[in-house]
Amino acid sequence: MHKLLNFCFLALYLSQGNAAPAGTPSSVASSPNASPTDPYASDDPNGRLWAPDAHIIPEAIRGPYGASILGPQNIPIALEEADLFAPPTTDHGNVYDNFYLTIHDMSIAKQMAGVDMRLEAGAIRIPEIFGIFLQLTDWLAHVPKEVLAKNFQTDIAAFNHIPSQELYIFPSVPPADDQQPPVSPYGQPPEPYTYEFSKVPATQLQGGTVKIADSTTFKVAKTLAVAEITIEPGAIRELHWHPTQDEWAFIMYVTTIITRIPLITISSFSEGQARMTLFAAQSNARTWDYEVRGMHELGSSDN
Repeated sequence: MHKLLNFCFLALYLSQGNAAPAGTPSSVASSPNASPTDPYASDDPNGRLWAPDAHIIPEAIRGPYGASILGPQNIPIALEEADLFAPPTTDHGNVYDNFYLTIHDMSIAKQMAGVDMRLEAGAIRIPEIFGIFLQLTDWLAHVPKEVLAKNFQTDIAAFNHIPSQELYIFPSVPPADDQQPPVSPYGQPPEPYTYEFSKVPATQLQGGTVKIADSTTFKVAKTLAVAEITIEPGAIRELHWHPTQDEWAFIMYVTTIITRIPLITISSFSEGQARMTLFAAQSNARTWDYEVRGMHELGSSDN
């Protein structure tokens, strides 16, 4: 006990001896002002833009982002899915939804993916690399600039203004009406990679019309064919079989079905309802009812 008291006294004496003299102000080091390493998160509200029972025509627009939809809409679905139709700005990344359809959303779709997009006047969709990754900007943002400079044998300053993250669709200035396209020093490819399908004349049939583009007219489309089929009310599309290729259908119009028969087919309806029966052999059959923006895929050997 005596040793413990001596120790306590010594500690008290040392603390008093090291204390600053009375009346002498002590120096206090202040921390630097806080500064963000990235822009602060926005304070803009991200609430639901409309209620399911709202009497409006929803638009896929939130603040400065998005654009109006050109074409048919399934308004009841859009009213129910406000945060899918006009998502909060905090939504990001690959959480799959029913506007971006891949094998994750439609497991039978192993040969084609689909995306519903709209570009405003002057907007640019980034050039794509078709591989495991998606966007050129995403790739270059993760390559050191000195590597880019060495790869392209140019000065590193040439990459001072590349985006720091992926860009998918971004605004730009619309080109002038008389602006000529750039001329490649290597000349033009032997066959064009664009095709004015809207100018193809439709063939009138008993129950509607059909327009077709395939490798005989669109030379570079070696694995993809397109048929725009107009089915009049009460008419049907002919019974048919898929012996080697799949068919993917996107519903836009009850009176119009757009079909892409490749690899895959897309059909579209914009109002009303339609129905389709799939026969999958060995006594397997199922009938579906469709409304606007519905989608289906028929695999090879399905009817």
